[in-house]
Amino acid sequence: EISYTNNNAGRVRISVTNVLGEAVATVLDTEVSAGVHAFVLNTSSFNAGNYFLTMSLNGKSQTRSFIVAH
Repeated sequence: EISYTNNNAGRVRISVTNVLGEAVATVLDTEVSAGVHAFVLNTSSFNAGNYFLTMSLNGKSQTRSFIVAH
């Protein structure tokens, strides 16, 4: 489970890309209220390798890398 906190309500988009920049999954794309939220990232359909998770909220984005190893 991955949690995040946002101070303002707004549209959140959480997506996963591979190292080539290709879209792999859209985890979330919805309006959220201010506060603490959580989601589960199911990587069972991903090939082993490096990925990037990007969260965008109200025009600001953060990206984190992660590794899938089966």
